Amino acid sequence: MGDDVNSCCRQVNGLPLGSVLAPTLFNLYTNDFPATLSRRFIYADHICCAFQTETFSEIECTLTADLAYLAKYCQQWRLKPCTSKTVTSVFHVHNIRSCRELDVQMNGQRLRHHPHSVYLGVTIDWILSYREH
Repeated sequence: MGDDVNSCCRQVNGLPLGSVLAPTLFNLYTNDFPATLSRRFIYADHICCAFQTETFSEIECTLTADLAYLAKYCQQWRLKPCTSKTVTSVFHVHNIRSCRELDVQMNGQRLRHHPHSVYLGVTIDWILSYREH
């Protein structure tokens, strides 16, 4: 019993998937995230940037600039944002305008638009009915 040894494996960086410490350690590690014009909603390693203004072009410019700033921070601290899982969505009081696809870029790649984005397991539709969830 006392002589049992677990097999060793070398962990280069990161934490095992599902680790109970991962959310807390990530929050500590990123506690000095830079300020952005967009509002950020952060839970563990999930980050949502939201911005509200009069024009779509201002939204696109602000989000692209904020994501460039956050990407620079991530590169500095060896974090790798996943552009393939990052999407844009529009919520507008005029439902027809909610279908607009934004031209927001991150690391030189245009982010894909998704009308039913998922954040923390909740599917959010453009009219906020939660019907898709």
